[in-house]
Amino acid sequence: MTKVNQISVEGTLASNARELETQAAAINKRILEIEQQQARAQDALNQLMAGSSTTTQNSVTQVSVRTASRTPSNLKLHYQVRGASWQPTYQARLNTDTKQLSITASAIIAQQTGENWQNVPLMLSSVNPNQNATGQLPYVQRLSLYDEQQQDSVARYAQPMMEAPVVVVSADESAGAMANMAPLPSFAVNRQDKNGITEYRLPQRVSIPSDGRRVRTVIDEQAGFSKLWIRSTPSAELAGYWYASAPFLTPAWVDGSLQLYRDDNYIGQTRYSYQLLKEQGIGFGVDNNMLVKQLVDEDKQGEKGAFNRIQTLTNTEAYQFTNQHNKTVNLQVLGSEPISRDDNLKVSATHTPPISERDWNSNQGVVAWDFKLAPQQSQVVQSTSQISYPAKQELISN
Repeated sequence: MTKVNQISVEGTLASNARELETQAAAINKRILEIEQQQARAQDALNQLMAGSSTTTQNSVTQVSVRTASRTPSNLKLHYQVRGASWQPTYQARLNTDTKQLSITASAIIAQQTGENWQNVPLMLSSVNPNQNATGQLPYVQRLSLYDEQQQDSVARYAQPMMEAPVVVVSADESAGAMANMAPLPSFAVNRQDKNGITEYRLPQRVSIPSDGRRVRTVIDEQAGFSKLWIRSTPSAELAGYWYASAPFLTPAWVDGSLQLYRDDNYIGQTRYSYQLLKEQGIGFGVDNNMLVKQLVDEDKQGEKGAFNRIQTLTNTEAYQFTNQHNKTVNLQVLGSEPISRDDNLKVSATHTPPISERDWNSNQGVVAWDFKLAPQQSQVVQSTSQISYPAKQELISN
């Protein structure tokens, strides 16, 4: 009995040892599988953090090339991809004491092509690939006479049409992100103009991941002396705005956002448009030291003529401007005078003092005064317009 029990115990121990060995092998195999899964997950995470999208979609294109030469040849392959773009952004800095104006042009570059750009040469082009390639034909009017009965019939049987949905895209988020980005160091960029197309070749190689992050680089800068003035349109707003000329502006710069700094203070942003800024100057915010006060704003109606019954309308506006700066400033005041589009409608206008320019900047009906205002000096401008037309007719504005 003792021997049998000893054999049974030894057999049980051997069986348990084999079980433990089998379980240990299974556990080691499971640990190996988990380590492999962890390694694959870590690789995928590294690729995602680097901006690679090859883990979700792979695209392979095969190109076969056959040469007639028996000597080795070099082959360059050029291809286009979606998801790469750049947009310009500008910073204008004005010093009202030295009258110096500087404008820095930068490029915001981003790409989501699925391929990381590592240390690549880069050239930016002003061409918009989504623009129209051909012009439009003139519009041809097709005229018909108004038939009241026919129109009633059409309106009775016509089915109501649903309004088309309107899609509104907001750029506030992207603009805010661009404004908070720190600029990269400035490098000299080679710019070439090719019959209206501007190309910027960056001197340094760049690395841009394929995760859409924005990389900013300076591409150009212009600076010089500027003419300053304060412009006011009192009929629209009782305020004056700083303006600066920019004779060094170039049409080669693409339209984009323009951030404005006056005396090292950020005052807002506007749109960079070469033609508009060249004609009207660059606005740099409200000038609180120019006081604008309304003195007169009244309309009078009257009739004259015993038989023709002519209706008259007289409008008088007067404003006062006071310079509270400790230096002389240039003041430009914009006003308007009515325009007649009918032979039976007569318009006359008088301005005190006499205006400096009529049809200002080729804008019909806009008048301008130009003054030099010494410190604490005031200037009053007044405009009176008179409109005469047959009393039986109704006056329509615009």
